[in-house]
Amino acid sequence: MVYLHLSFQNRPKEFVAMSKYRIFALFLILIIVINLVAGTALAAPIKSVNLKFTEVSISLMKGEKTDLKTKLKSTVKVQYLFSTSNAKIASVTPAGIVTGIAPGKATVTASVSQKGYSGKASIVVQVVASTTSGGKTSVSAIPVFYTDKVLLDADIRKGLQNLFKKDYTKLTTEEIAQRDKLMNIDRQQLLIGLQAIVMKGAPSWSTSMVQDFAVHNLEDNIKDIAALFSNAGSDQASQRASLELLKAFNSDKALKAFGKLLMSSTDANLRYSLAYLISTYEGNSEALSILINATFKETDDKTWTNEAASLISVAGTDPTMINIVILTYGQFSDTKKTQFAGFFGYDDPARAELFKAWETTLNGNLQSSVDELKNASNTLLNDLKKFPHFKG
Repeated sequence: MVYLHLSFQNRPKEFVAMSKYRIFALFLILIIVINLVAGTALAAPIKSVNLKFTEVSISLMKGEKTDLKTKLKSTVKVQYLFSTSNAKIASVTPAGIVTGIAPGKATVTASVSQKGYSGKASIVVQVVASTTSGGKTSVSAIPVFYTDKVLLDADIRKGLQNLFKKDYTKLTTEEIAQRDKLMNIDRQQLLIGLQAIVMKGAPSWSTSMVQDFAVHNLEDNIKDIAALFSNAGSDQASQRASLELLKAFNSDKALKAFGKLLMSSTDANLRYSLAYLISTYEGNSEALSILINATFKETDDKTWTNEAASLISVAGTDPTMINIVILTYGQFSDTKKTQFAGFFGYDDPARAELFKAWETTLNGNLQSSVDELKNASNTLLNDLKKFPHFKG
């Protein structure tokens, strides 16, 4: 340690007094600086939450809205703020409600706003014009009905090939004409024609072409496509083709349509398939609510099994959603509780993270002050312990 010796001998009294005050002030400043440095060093480290969107990009019609929070995943539940690269293309509220404003692409970024945490993720929002010109889609009032099925198939295939993987915000005049020609076909004929192309499977990318066209143009026809599934009866090839068409849709609007059909359809096979489609909406609270209601209404055992299993997929690794499912499980009959536990029986490495999240949440709930949650968690844990991958 270095000692500073200061002598004030032979100095005027005024100088000595002033120097003492200056030295005192100097020491005071030094103490403040040391405290600030120490405080900075001891500050809690910023934690990364591994923020990411579940999709790389989404497509919105002009004027359509969606909640981007439902498409976010992070290792910790935190608060976010959203911003857009171009508010003239897609506007977004700080809370994450994005609206399609004009055709084009914009990047929306979610940033963690909660103190002590960091993270940022971006998603591309592609806004598609809902009309071609003059405010109205160029579709004739009288649909075109084909009597020649071979010509119908040829015209649909030609249109699909010309439009496949095209940016719908930048269609050429010829491509718009091709799109309008397809959309002018009697809608039932068009849907049946698309179904037939999927069934034939030639060329090998036929299904992808059909799905690409459907997702851009036929979202309002989900109910009609579902009717094709039901009308197929025992024709499994036709059912599978209809399901491939339905798989094209993954928007919030599509989810609402799937939910309405799941709750209203009298076709158990369709309900079974709809549960599968809804299971792909991981982390979506509306999807979880739809499935919960379906499990309590379902009368078909096979379909109930798929609806209940889908609860696990939608809840994913989110503790809040897991607890909602656990409380739902607590209201099942003993037989159905055993069935539900069986969904965890297959030791799939791809689901290791999901299994760990459920096990952690269940064990934590054993200390819960909510009896229903604690009891349901205890019952499910006891059932899961019979599986080797849950004994640890």
